[in-house]
Amino acid sequence: MAISVPVNARMMVGGSKYCFAKFLDQSKYERVQNPDAICGNRDPLIERTAPGRRKVQFTTFHDLTAPVIALLLPLAGTTNSAGTYTANQLVTPVEIIIDKVGAVHKYTNARMSRMIIRGQVGTLPISAECTWIAEDEIEDSGTVWVDGSVDFIFAFPGTTYKIATVSKNLDRFAFVIDNKLIPSWNASFTVTDVGQGPRQTLLATSIPYTTAYKDDFWDYRDITTGTALELKILNSADSMTINIPKGVLNPESPSIEGALEEIRLPMTWEAHRQSATAAFNIVVVDA
Repeated sequence: MAISVPVNARMMVGGSKYCFAKFLDQSKYERVQNPDAICGNRDPLIERTAPGRRKVQFTTFHDLTAPVIALLLPLAGTTNSAGTYTANQLVTPVEIIIDKVGAVHKYTNARMSRMIIRGQVGTLPISAECTWIAEDEIEDSGTVWVDGSVDFIFAFPGTTYKIATVSKNLDRFAFVIDNKLIPSWNASFTVTDVGQGPRQTLLATSIPYTTAYKDDFWDYRDITTGTALELKILNSADSMTINIPKGVLNPESPSIEGALEEIRLPMTWEAHRQSATAAFNIVVVDA
């Protein structure tokens, strides 16, 4: 009997096919029954079981290129203006189609609940982990697969990081846009609406805890007025720059983990909005 292998899988977002590293389906299909009902038997009766809510949720993993991040950012809750993606108030639904080899699955009205862009020293490229909430999952057989743009991946070497315009060394980062979406079912098997929750945007980094960098802990520990942050990732002529005009540090004192471990200062910043200044923006250059 033949087996299915992932090499033949494909994924299309918003009508175009892009590379992906992993697809984790976390959907749940509930059953309605009352476990407290007393019917004179230990086993549940088939007549007392009904279909319940379809909680359709999944997570996708992508190696970042300029076309891929340009596709994902508007779906994460940003507005594009000449390559600058600025935080807005909306999360736009999109259709996502996955060829799982055994069958083609279509996820309707998928909204991005959370996106994590991360990178670190090593051999893996910069990646995006995206969690989606969809209305429904149906089988699709008539998909016309349209290729999206292919470009070079972003790697961690060459990444630059600035706190208040001062350059800092870092060995890893995670940029998180958590939209905290609120799904509602009403009297329906599928989601009837998805509300906008209180978005939380974080930039977590790790810098050396040396005499030259010690003030980054002491100076920003008690400051809540906001500090400008810039994280720039380069790939030849392409670049992606994450800007947070008003970042507030969630302080964490550095740990000492052993004689052979480097002492590093973990810094997690939360992006805040001020008046007309958006909480964050990302500039993508696709040369």
